[in-house]
Amino acid sequence: MAWRHIVVLCAAVLGHSTAARPQALDLRNLSGRSAGLAGAGSASVDDASAVVANPAMLSRLDRVAVELAARRVDRGPALFSIDGTFEATDLEEERTVAAAFVGWRAGGSDGRLGVGLGFHSPFESQTRWGLDFFRRFDTRVETIDIEEVSAAVAWRIGRWSFAAGPRYVSGDLERVTVMPVGSPIATGFRGEADVRAIADVSAWGWSVAVDHQRAAWGAALVARSKVDLRAESKGAEVELVDFFLADEGLREGALEVIEPQLEFLEGFDWPLAFDLPLELRVAFWAAPHPRLSLHLDLSHQEWSEVLSLTPRFNFRQRFPIPFPQQRAFDDTLAARLGAEISLSAAWRLYFGVADEESFVADRIVDVGLPSGDSRILAFGAGWEHGRFGIDAAFAEVDIDDLVEPAEVRDTTLSTDRSELTISLRLAF
Repeated sequence: MAWRHIVVLCAAVLGHSTAARPQALDLRNLSGRSAGLAGAGSASVDDASAVVANPAMLSRLDRVAVELAARRVDRGPALFSIDGTFEATDLEEERTVAAAFVGWRAGGSDGRLGVGLGFHSPFESQTRWGLDFFRRFDTRVETIDIEEVSAAVAWRIGRWSFAAGPRYVSGDLERVTVMPVGSPIATGFRGEADVRAIADVSAWGWSVAVDHQRAAWGAALVARSKVDLRAESKGAEVELVDFFLADEGLREGALEVIEPQLEFLEGFDWPLAFDLPLELRVAFWAAPHPRLSLHLDLSHQEWSEVLSLTPRFNFRQRFPIPFPQQRAFDDTLAARLGAEISLSAAWRLYFGVADEESFVADRIVDVGLPSGDSRILAFGAGWEHGRFGIDAAFAEVDIDDLVEPAEVRDTTLSTDRSELTISLRLAF
């Protein structure tokens, strides 16, 4: 295929990028092959995405390998309801996430040293409640946009491979918080202001991996460190969005009272944080038949150790909830099982199922994060000719509804999504 056609195809896939939508931190969709296996395949990854999925496999690549991947996520409306009282729907949205990787094994087919470099987005999320209903929540808008550059060096000793490397994670955190302003209710005027705080965050992390390969089976252990992403906004943008006044004749005097409060909110340094968790992953593969291979990945993420100072999305009580609050997340375990079938020297089929626990605690109401545990059904196909290959996969993600019982009224949060992943592979 001509280079011009490859560039056109990549542009067509990546050109539809829109606002980010919620995703758990995982490695499921860094390549079309991995997506087709529902996230399994780390122990047998044979492309440049190994720099993130399993850096130890860099020592087994074919000289120089390049991988370009794009994932399109279609998320259904996120329905939030308070039983018998309110019902609201967060807008249905789509997004595209891109990734690029390059790997190189020195010395050709007999080389033992492998190096790799990759760029991807480990976490992106956006929540945007409308003003009509969700002023009753402390946080109305939250955006988490994080990108990562990973590098690794791998060394092979017989059937064993070892790898380590740094990770540089950076991005933007945004929060719009509804804050009460005005005077005591007895004076007859009060209001609410949107406080928009933005901060750039960046930090270093690391990844290590060990891998053992046999002719008909293999195993790998991958660890990725916790990354602390914390900063202060150094001021904020403040907008008065609601203002109640019993007597319009007192409006000018009321605004004179409120304006100093708005100026104070603008000058305050607002803390923002959203850490990435420590991840430990064990992966296996086995080939019971020359044309069939089975893959199993088990991934543990320590979300309970991360810090997030963003206020929780609690329904507004009689008094405002103290600000800021720290979210309480749960540790997770994801199990992913896949099968790869070789139809010919050029064609491969992928099938996979997965069960992923949600790190969001039951008491957190937030459509921007994966509210309930997920079950994934995926399938895909790969084609390879010479130095060029393409993989495509489709995954349907069924997310459990989050129902929080309450003394007066229950709250329910529900949403589902589908994913299309396409990746291009080049070898030199």
